[in-house]
Amino acid sequence: MKKTIKKIIISILIAIFILPASSSQAFAADNLWFHQDYPEWYVKTFDVSNPTEIFGERYTAAQVNWIFYSIPAHMMTALTLGRPEPWICVFSADLGSCITGAVQVLKEVIERMYNFFSFPIRLITDNETGTQLARDHNFSLYSFLYNNELSGTGYLLRKISKLTSLPEAKAQGFGYTSGGAAVQRLWQATRNISYGLLIIIIIAFALMIMFRVKISPQAVITVQSALPKVVIGLVLITFSYAIAGFLIDLMYVVIGITSSIIKASGLVDSGYSAIDLFKDLTSDRNVLVLSWHYVLMFLLGTIATIFSAGFFGGFLLILFFFVVLIATIFNSFKILWLMIKTYVSIILSIVAAPLQILIGIVSPIGGGFGQWAKNFIANLAVYPTVGVMFFLAFFFAVQATGGSTVGDFLARAAPFQISPRALESTTNWDPPLTWGTNSGRFLWMLASFAIYMMIPKVADIIKSMIEGKPFAYGTAIGEAVAPAVGVGKMGLQYTATESEIRYKSIPQGKAIPEGTARGKKFFDMLRAMGQVK
Repeated sequence: MKKTIKKIIISILIAIFILPASSSQAFAADNLWFHQDYPEWYVKTFDVSNPTEIFGERYTAAQVNWIFYSIPAHMMTALTLGRPEPWICVFSADLGSCITGAVQVLKEVIERMYNFFSFPIRLITDNETGTQLARDHNFSLYSFLYNNELSGTGYLLRKISKLTSLPEAKAQGFGYTSGGAAVQRLWQATRNISYGLLIIIIIAFALMIMFRVKISPQAVITVQSALPKVVIGLVLITFSYAIAGFLIDLMYVVIGITSSIIKASGLVDSGYSAIDLFKDLTSDRNVLVLSWHYVLMFLLGTIATIFSAGFFGGFLLILFFFVVLIATIFNSFKILWLMIKTYVSIILSIVAAPLQILIGIVSPIGGGFGQWAKNFIANLAVYPTVGVMFFLAFFFAVQATGGSTVGDFLARAAPFQISPRALESTTNWDPPLTWGTNSGRFLWMLASFAIYMMIPKVADIIKSMIEGKPFAYGTAIGEAVAPAVGVGKMGLQYTATESEIRYKSIPQGKAIPEGTARGKKFFDMLRAMGQVK
């Protein structure tokens, strides 16, 4: 049997190699230019008789080569933190003219990487207490994680440092360093309370197991159903603070990835790095400063858009501008309140985590680790989402100026160093039944305004997404504009009252001024519509 199989295989191989060689070769007609086979395409593309001629096949092959070359090129440039000078010098034939600049760039890259990944091993002494404090580097990843009390990685680093013979050194800091210590003490108190209640629950479970207490005719307390739940709950209560810190670390990772994507997309200036954007979205700016930046930028950008629009569009923009400006100012305070409320919610979630997990052990309804994790992640997601929405609001506002002189000025004055010509090459579409030519800029400004007005509703939007519930996005804009509409109605009512008083103060028999008569007719029409009293 084996010999037969070998003979069959050998016969097939001989047929494969011999039959094509002995068969007569048939030449097919040339295929259509847009439907070539591979040999025809290869011969035409790599024909050495006309190496300088450029046509579609060769240009496509060149583009594919460029794509393959760009992949390692981007990776190599990323290794030097976006500075291509060292690699240009390596691939250049004349090293003498570029070696000095390349060495300087490498020194800067090494210094920045050292500052970022360095360990704070040098110590300084506190003059008041005499204790040793770790030197805090501004860009040190180790210092950022170690000194962050609400960090899962920092929690592990501090625990590992206690295993060494060197005493633990606390670095001076702000924000999470001071606030986090207080939160940790409160969490420890609730954890100890949860331990005490858990002991009572374990004793109750033990008695119920011993006496086989029936919860319902269908369920009986057994060791198999009770103990795993208690053990898992005990582990989650013990590490709930570290889990919360780890989730906070992931939030910073998400912000860092978002910053890298925005930088790689070319939406910001070339001199503005992903690290700079990360700092602007985390520690260097706050929502109140960003909001007032946006109010001023919206003011200048809308004025520039008014002058660039047609007559009718410009007239509507002037009327629209005052209402929107008031709404923008109101919205800035709502955003500040959102961030304060989110911070308080995160702190309370960390403190109450042991108790909420304990409730899940007894009754999964209204408690448990899963519900706590969903709420905590929803609150943390507010920070990167608000940052991205601020960036998009500024981005569309800058693009609304169309890369003009005013746009260049706004791009330099605005945060994030947005490129004013990022969308300059795209086709500008004027939708039907709008303001005519140049209305695209006005629509960019409207998009910026809509995104900015939706920021206070970020928490509700995120919770709806996590829970799978629909959310009316349009109501977020309407609620933000409502205060401005109310102010406008108050002003309209005041003007109507003054016009009525002025009309009634004219003595009988005296001619009524034309302006007063027109105002009377206008406000009578509004009274008939129910807009004023």
